[in-house]
Amino acid sequence: QSRDFLQEISEKNGEAVGFKFREQASYLTDLVSEVDTDLLDNPAEAVKEIDLINTGVKYKRYGIITSDATAYTSDGIVAQVVNKELVAKCFESRKLTVSTLSADESLDGDEVFIMMRPIYKNNQINHVMYVVFTIEQITENFKSDAFNSNEAFYIVDIDGNNIFSTNKREGYRNIDNVFSENMQEEKYKGERIPQIREDMENGESGVTFSSKNSDFYLYYAPLHFNDWYLFSVVPASEVTARRNT
Repeated sequence: QSRDFLQEISEKNGEAVGFKFREQASYLTDLVSEVDTDLLDNPAEAVKEIDLINTGVKYKRYGIITSDATAYTSDGIVAQVVNKELVAKCFESRKLTVSTLSADESLDGDEVFIMMRPIYKNNQINHVMYVVFTIEQITENFKSDAFNSNEAFYIVDIDGNNIFSTNKREGYRNIDNVFSENMQEEKYKGERIPQIREDMENGESGVTFSSKNSDFYLYYAPLHFNDWYLFSVVPASEVTARRNT
């Protein structure tokens, strides 16, 4: 019964969170469409000329990054990007690129979440449009009343790499990969990892349970965005309490 209950919640949460990320990515696409490519020789002016009515998407700033990794922002900052590898990845992949930037990598010393998309001019890419969200703004994507916020959320890619995580529960913040040897031994029990991998490859949701160190459920569902999955960890006691209400 607990598994069926969590399976339903997992699919609902996956759809809700996926919608939020798709909405944010769509706003970035709208920003790209607003760029006057004739002004790209002067990126600061090109940013200033963008006149896009905010559709309700909350963000910290947006801007344009040039091929030499100089960022021109909507709030007047001009600075060299610290994480040049990430910018290069966007230029090379020619598609949406997302990442969490540490406080040392961001422009103003705060951990942030960034989405980038190439800007085309005459079939060439010499600039990237980006939008930055605070960690608090991204965390809003995960609002769920199912367990009174007593759960940890992780966004992982198809290879299990941690893209973003909330830190509601101590001890679950620093997970680099959900398929790592450490996670197999201590969190999810190794015998369940192949099933999780198979479910992800097939775009399916699922639920598993662990009683090592403490009793908790792990449930997961596709976001239908960027090949990402939402992983949620919740204490078994919370599940029991919620089912009994």
